[in-house]
Amino acid sequence: MKDFEDKWHEATEVARQVEPAPIPEPPHGFAGRIVARAKEFEQSMPGWFIAFERFLFRFAGGVALAVVIAGGLQLSDYLAPPSLVPTVEHTVVERFLLL
Repeated sequence: MKDFEDKWHEATEVARQVEPAPIPEPPHGFAGRIVARAKEFEQSMPGWFIAFERFLFRFAGGVALAVVIAGGLQLSDYLAPPSLVPTVEHTVVERFLLL
């Protein structure tokens, strides 16, 4: 076991001294064409599409805000103490038990 650890430490010291290899450029193939077409599409998008996209995100944000507010209002009703007026279920049960 000790022999392995000595070899391991020696190998890690040598590996730390090696300079990292430069990252090569991506090949001009399928992926390059996909990226080029995506950039081309991004540049050719009309102004109305960008405006519609902004409007859509604002609308979605407004809907999310309305849902959060409605949930908060429902939560406040849920956490409120129960009223002293009996519900219909309680009155029906009481009537049947008295018979």
